[in-house]
Amino acid sequence: MPESLKFILLVSGHGGFVKDKDGDERDGYDEAIYPADYKDQGVIIDDHLHSILVKNLPAGCRLTAIFDSCHSGTALDLPYVYSTGGTIKETRAVADAA
Repeated sequence: MPESLKFILLVSGHGGFVKDKDGDERDGYDEAIYPADYKDQGVIIDDHLHSILVKNLPAGCRLTAIFDSCHSGTALDLPYVYSTGGTIKETRAVADAA
């Protein structure tokens, strides 16, 4: 895969949080997005999004992810939370963030 590859993800919909089952969240809750079939298939939690979208991103590639949903500030379980001004607001100790 070429190193200059760029991906854009836009998620616009319902978001929320569910009880953390693996102990990696400081507040005890995983952020989640609610797809159209969530009543049958369940929600998609931040751990799963991180595993698919961040952990497997090839070196040198760029992912721009925009989440337009409630409770989506840490939807990808990234190690930093930025303010709207573009400065680091919080450093998170996220298990397996690398």
